[in-house]
This record gives sequence, structure tokens and C-alpha cells, in this order.
Amino acid sequence: GTARVHAFPIAALLGGSGRIGNQTRVAHPGWSRSSCGAIELDASTAPTLRWVLRLGKVATDVQSIAFAIGSMGDGPLATAVRMELRCDGLAIARTEFSAEMLAPYGATILLHIYRHQNGWKARADGTGFCATEHDNGFIPLLQHLGVNPMSLST
Repeated sequence: GTARVHAFPIAALLGGSGRIGNQTRVAHPGWSRSSCGAIELDASTAPTLRWVLRLGKVATDVQSIAFAIGSMGDGPLATAVRMELRCDGLAIARTEFSAEMLAPYGATILLHIYRHQNGWKARADGTGFCATEHDNGFIPLLQHLGVNPMSLST
């Protein structure tokens, strides 16, 4: 049979170490808003992933924000992913990641927003986490960000 795979978006507020310091500093389908309200996943826009970012609510110890996508299931993502990022009410990024780009990986960091001097900058990332015989790549992504996989139950 065909493996059931669906996209699982996650955004994480990262400290200076490049990892989250608190498991509530994430947003994903099971926890749509970070505890501080700085990042939120708007599920009403499916299949487009719409992230809402409120920079005024980002804690001063947060150095960057990672937006990633992983596959939940027994294989890599097989469909394109559309993403939109709204920051303080303005659409600042709209993009589509093809299935071909995402196929080699079970999880990919798509975008980083990071502090630069007295403001913020954005950069496309593309860091992929490959599937192994025991994992589809999503767990290594979570470990890289410092996210406890057990905190993601939906």
C-alpha cells in the first residue's frame, strides 16, 4: 500500500545556542501559538501554511526564529508546500517549495528570521534532515532545534 504522509509545520523561537530554551516557544498544529504569542500558525488557510509573526512579542533572549516542515508518516513529503509569513500585519514572504526539493528529506528548515544589529533579517535556509531506516528525518530536526518530540502530541 501507499504510505500515509502529511506535512507537519513547526516554528521555533531560538536562543543564542540555536535551540529553544522552553518547550512552549514553538507553534505547530497541536499548539498553534507560542506561549508569548510571538508566532502563530493560522490553520484556516490550508493548504497554505500561514505563519503570523509579532516581533514586539519576541523575548529579548530570542536570537532567531526557524520555520520548518516535516513529514509525519512513513516517508518523505510528496506534495508541494506553500508558505506565507505575515509580520506585524504585513505579508513579507510567500513561496512554494516543490515536492522535488523536499523529497530527499523527511524534514527541512525553510526560513530563518534572525536579529541583526537593531532589527531583523530573513534568509532562506533549506537545511534538510534525511530519513533513516528508523526515522523519517523529523526527529533529527526536532533534536537540532531542541524540541522534545513528546511535546508535539496533537
